[in-house]
Amino acid sequence: MALLFVAAAGVSASECKTCVSEATKEILSLCPYHKGAIIWYDNCIFKYLDTDFFGMTDNTNKFYLWKGNRVNNDPATFNL
Repeated sequence: MALLFVAAAGVSASECKTCVSEATKEILSLCPYHKGAIIWYDNCIFKYLDTDFFGMTDNTNKFYLWKGNRVNNDPATFNL
């Protein structure tokens, strides 16, 4: 089994510890019988898998983020 925990830059040791604790509880609650899972919070990401994934490229997990607000009223400026 492999576990990975990544905290965002600027997260204090106390916040990191809390995030690890909460992520562990929630991921086990939401996915109790799964062989692997990922949970993403604002300050951290927690991943576990029943096989070793260190040193391997993971192209199966993709995260898409978007915001409903318009960034710019002139889309042509993105082509500069």
